[in-house]
Amino acid sequence: MKKFSQGNEDFRFLSAALMGITVVDSAVSGLGGCPYAKGASGNVATEDLIYMLNGLGLNTGVNLYKVMEAGDFICKAVNKTTNSKVAQASFKP
Repeated sequence: MKKFSQGNEDFRFLSAALMGITVVDSAVSGLGGCPYAKGASGNVATEDLIYMLNGLGLNTGVNLYKVMEAGDFICKAVNKTTNSKVAQASFKP
């Protein structure tokens, strides 16, 4: 399965879910990338997937605020900004 690129991952994930795919890769704050491809984006932000699933009425059992807290901690530790649209819009440490 191909990784989802940032920008339209919600639609891709929803399409995959409708086709029966139940496991996808994500990364807290959308961090990551490839050491061999300078500027490559990371996986879809875990926070954004959780938010979308919750919005569809699906219970992930994952505390979105706790994931955003972890993302904030990691981003500060590695001096990066979050790629999560949900965290950018709503997280207040």
